Amino acid sequence: MAHSLERRFHETLFRIYQRSYRQHQRIRQSLTPAGWCFLAALGLCGLVGVDTGRTTAYQVFALLFSIMSFTVLSLLRTRGRVRVERTIPGSVSAGERLRYRLVLHNLGERPLQSLLVQERVHAPEPSLEEFLRRREPQEHRRNPFDRLFLYYRWRWHLRRRLPAHLPEIPVSEVPALGSQQVAMHLDATHRGILRLEGVEVWATDPLGLFKAKLRSESRPDSLLVLPRRHALRLSLQGARPREHSGGNSLAGQRGRSDEYAYLRDYQPGDSLRRIHWKSWARHGHPVVKEFEQAFFPKRALVLDTFLGAHQEGVLEAGVSVAASVAASLDRQDALLDSLFVGEQLHRFATGTGTPEIRKLLELLSGVEAALEDNREDLTRQVERHLRSLESCVLVLLHWSDLEETLVARLRREGIDVSVFHVGTSREGLPTAPWMRPLLAEEVLRQTRQALAA
Repeated sequence: MAHSLERRFHETLFRIYQRSYRQHQRIRQSLTPAGWCFLAALGLCGLVGVDTGRTTAYQVFALLFSIMSFTVLSLLRTRGRVRVERTIPGSVSAGERLRYRLVLHNLGERPLQSLLVQERVHAPEPSLEEFLRRREPQEHRRNPFDRLFLYYRWRWHLRRRLPAHLPEIPVSEVPALGSQQVAMHLDATHRGILRLEGVEVWATDPLGLFKAKLRSESRPDSLLVLPRRHALRLSLQGARPREHSGGNSLAGQRGRSDEYAYLRDYQPGDSLRRIHWKSWARHGHPVVKEFEQAFFPKRALVLDTFLGAHQEGVLEAGVSVAASVAASLDRQDALLDSLFVGEQLHRFATGTGTPEIRKLLELLSGVEAALEDNREDLTRQVERHLRSLESCVLVLLHWSDLEETLVARLRREGIDVSVFHVGTSREGLPTAPWMRPLLAEEVLRQTRQALAA
């Protein structure tokens, strides 16, 4: 019964927060930060000056009201049409500031002055079930009042859907039928996809209190915020050599080729690229070149996404470590061809100079926490592909009998194993060369420090 009442209360809070947020977004399009302070002062003077016989605050109220009326009327005559061109790269890493440029083209015959420019982004609101089930990382530290009304949880859900902070940029003037370049910037706070729906341009009144939206034309775009990568040292050799198809194509992409071995007669199915034309002309029948296949060890990356009793920040740190591992292996002569995320398997052909590493980072950018325990499915998925691996990197959020059994099985098969355990404590972890315990708070602190700098 108590649980049912609590759920109804939180559902009511969700609807209140949702309506308040939408109303705030509508008001934000008409007021500047100074305008908010102006309206607050106007309301206070109106409240205090109700009794005109005891206070003179009503005179201040009348003055402020006159100023507001003048500024609003000045905006009613504001007209303009702007075409915006954006030049922005396709990705940025979390914890970095991205600088790019806009070009404003004034399509009207009057100059535009005192403008504000800001990107319009797509940031969907959380669903009711997500709001009720996913807690804010710092919620356990809140006081009982905040844990009851869940306002900080609501704000956290809004922030996590917006992976970057995009400020309003002032523009002094755009000449009539002319153009003006604008230096824009955004601070990438966490991984994800930032969907830019367009650029909004406002004209402000002479006092900078209120603003009117101008007609603007701009194309939508998207920006991928990649997980922050840290410097890691990895040396995975692999204990058993195997032959792998696909090694030749990778060698070609790296600028390396298979070594020439000998000539032999042509056989049906041989590639025409291998024909040795001089030998064909000499012997009178087709002859092809045979190469010794280059060897590249294959490696797998495993990421545990089940939070369990952990807070949300532990998964963010785990994703950052997984991205760092991928970037480190990409600089080595090896294949990172398998990414296990929960019960999902993704196959790649990553390596030095290959474009596949970007696809892997894009996948890591969109990783979500598993609400149900999927570690057994992850273990079975890894065990099904043991025969194709030389080495394996595991980024784990837990350490129990299940993970210990998996690591022991990998080592028995002769697979070189490296484990990064990301959590809130180092207690209970084995002291072994292949175990590298990391505290989630330390990993996240590096991202916050980079953003502050």
